[in-house]
Amino acid sequence: MRKLAWFAFSFGGAAAIYVALQKPLWGFLLGGVCAVVLIAALLKKKGWSPAALVSLGLAVGLLWSAAFDLWFMAPVRSLDGETASFTALLRDDLQPTDHGSRVYADAEIEGHSCRLLLYLDDMPDARAGDALELSAQLRLPGGEDYDLYYRSLGVDLIAYARPGETVIPADGLRLKTLPLLLRRAVKDKIWELFPADTEPFVRALIIGDRSGLTFSQKNALSVSGIAHTVAISGMHIAVLMGLVMLLCGRRPGLCAAIGIPVVIVFTLMVGAVPSVMRASVMQIILLLAPILRRENDPPTSLGAAMLVILVINPWTVANLSFQLSFAAMAGILLLSGRIYHRLSDLKAAKNALRLPVLRQLTRYIVSTIASTAGAVCFTVPLIAWQFGNVSLMSVVTNLLTLWAVTLVFQGTLIACLLGFIWVWPAKLLAGLLSILVRYILGVAGLITKLPMAAVYTDNVYIIIWLAFVYLLLLAFFLMGRKHILSYGCVSVLSLCFCVFLGYFDGGDLSLRMTMLDVGQGQCLVFQDSGVTLLYDCGGDSAAQAGETASRYLLSQGIGKVDVLVLSHYDMDHAGGVCHLMERTPVDLLYLPDIPCETDVRQEIEETAARYQTDIYYVTEDQLLSIGESRVRIYAPVTVTKANDASLALLYSQGSYDILATGDMSTSAERMLLTENSFPNIEILVAGHHGAKTSTCDTLLELTRPDTVLISAGEDNRYGHPAQETLDRIEDFGAEIVRTDLSGNITVGR
Repeated sequence: MRKLAWFAFSFGGAAAIYVALQKPLWGFLLGGVCAVVLIAALLKKKGWSPAALVSLGLAVGLLWSAAFDLWFMAPVRSLDGETASFTALLRDDLQPTDHGSRVYADAEIEGHSCRLLLYLDDMPDARAGDALELSAQLRLPGGEDYDLYYRSLGVDLIAYARPGETVIPADGLRLKTLPLLLRRAVKDKIWELFPADTEPFVRALIIGDRSGLTFSQKNALSVSGIAHTVAISGMHIAVLMGLVMLLCGRRPGLCAAIGIPVVIVFTLMVGAVPSVMRASVMQIILLLAPILRRENDPPTSLGAAMLVILVINPWTVANLSFQLSFAAMAGILLLSGRIYHRLSDLKAAKNALRLPVLRQLTRYIVSTIASTAGAVCFTVPLIAWQFGNVSLMSVVTNLLTLWAVTLVFQGTLIACLLGFIWVWPAKLLAGLLSILVRYILGVAGLITKLPMAAVYTDNVYIIIWLAFVYLLLLAFFLMGRKHILSYGCVSVLSLCFCVFLGYFDGGDLSLRMTMLDVGQGQCLVFQDSGVTLLYDCGGDSAAQAGETASRYLLSQGIGKVDVLVLSHYDMDHAGGVCHLMERTPVDLLYLPDIPCETDVRQEIEETAARYQTDIYYVTEDQLLSIGESRVRIYAPVTVTKANDASLALLYSQGSYDILATGDMSTSAERMLLTENSFPNIEILVAGHHGAKTSTCDTLLELTRPDTVLISAGEDNRYGHPAQETLDRIEDFGAEIVRTDLSGNITVGR
């Protein structure tokens, strides 16, 4: 009987229950109830039955979680609001922010050991393993979800440092700082050996530092289904141990003697994230099993890993990395073996396995498909819930790239070791590995461009499709795993049907305009008679706005943008355009021919040239026919200020009118009204995200909008929309709808 597995998984369930409650009293009460049930189970049936083990796991898990909260976390929470002086050990290199830098750090504050997220007003010359003497104000992370997120990472407090910190360089190889200094040394060596275009990927692959990857690269890895390669996980431990076993000749004693310290050091070097800790514990048990003359039992190993992680911090159960890692491993243990045997029994696979020249390739293909499919089965719901997308090409991408990822990982470790002895051969090896890195990124980028590389939960029918596919999967196993081709065809046909439904989700609207929630920015999507026009594309995160727009279109089966109009070149209006053109073809781009103080205009023009997008510079008013509608683009009324030089847009279908003025100020709005006549309009897009300097009373009086839409980021630092603007709009009797309160907003007729 897998006694440890029964106990460990019950302990994990108890931790999840407690984290949902977050009440020590309830934890102790429920733990006591489970203890009573345990005693009853032992009295009824002598020995440790599954029911008794589950009761024991629940009781210990609830009691430990409550005790951990009360004895370890409550004293730290009492520091909220205090200002203290302390010494902080930096866990990583500092990352720049808009107003200084940030870093995770460990500190002893008033007798309490704390993990901090430390914010500084400057960028001191300090790195992982160094310490800072400073004074800081301590705060608990705000909001329940925010607080839970940081608790799951083991972060106790957020510290806002006061100016005047003192850097204490790492002194000697102390046990506490050794993994941090090793991380630093490996990071420096990767930077030294690899070219600039491949170094960020290699750094992410080896130590999990993804700060150097561009948004487009991270998005391509996610959409293509290989984001796990740059999120340190069990795959990295497996590849690392493959190298150790190769060097040790697969001798159990030697593999354990070398492999266990290597695994522990690597785990500490990458920050002991839950996914790596899970794999490390399982790997150590696997290495010890033959030495202790015990058979390794994967479910027991998985349970032991869960137990170790949650004893250290029960809140880790809420961490997405923890959830994905254990879900993936559960899928592999439960399904991958069956899938492997099923695929191996296919006639084509049997024939290939008989040929020595194809045997290894066939095993690689079958094992990759089986492991990927097994992991995906249990992780897709989590990924869809958290990230809103599901890669349909993950099996293909893994087949094409995992062999290269393995070679790059192992080769980089060898190159780094060699680089400390002899740099030039190490650089030569790094150059060869860089070819593979470019191949991996190239494959991910190409697959991302496929129209159905991924599906997105912006389309509610995709959620229904996912539920339907899981029901099909259940039926597949219950009915003896026959007719696999039929199940595959039904899944594909139902997906096409759901995408089709998403396209017509607007009901009988002949004109539909959606203001996308891009945070502090703006992106309007007009759809009429199969023609798509976008007005602006920018937001809090420039590239993220482009991805938001692309996902919205793809979720409805729309594969291109017919017309894209940019009001002006500020990042919150134009920052996402380049990423949008990389993801979704744009036929025609209308731009204001005005100076730009940044590189945004040049980057947009270069990207448009690369993707063969036609550009038209608006120097005089333009009138377009879009489906059944007429669109007028108003040339800049002035070029003295970038905001005032915004291209305004009037979208009309019959008597239904939508007006958007970009970031025009009140003076520019009045100039526009003086030079043009406007009808009473149904929808007005508030200028400059609802700033008090836009959407003037003259504009409201002359256009008399029924509804005013405002695109602004939640709790943005500009205070948009201004209360003065809201009052002015309400005085004219117009309804106000805001993205910061309502998310995406769709209107039409």
